[in-house]
Amino acid sequence: MLRAISVERTYPLPAGLPVFLYHGTDDETVPTAHVHPYAQAIPQASVRVLADRDHQLNNDLTEVARDIRSISA
Repeated sequence: MLRAISVERTYPLPAGLPVFLYHGTDDETVPTAHVHPYAQAIPQASVRVLADRDHQLNNDLTEVARDIRSISA
């Protein structure tokens, strides 16, 4: 069951704060569709849906590292 994010339990994020959400298409623990409500709740979020990756992204954090480097540059 997909639950809505409670507005009462959210806190504003600083303006300009980059947020990245990652989800693997082969995740058997959490359906890919679950990432989209979070993206809607966090307007500045960038969603990375990674093809053929499982719940642990196949232990490949290449895209995560690339995103971290992009904000520290």
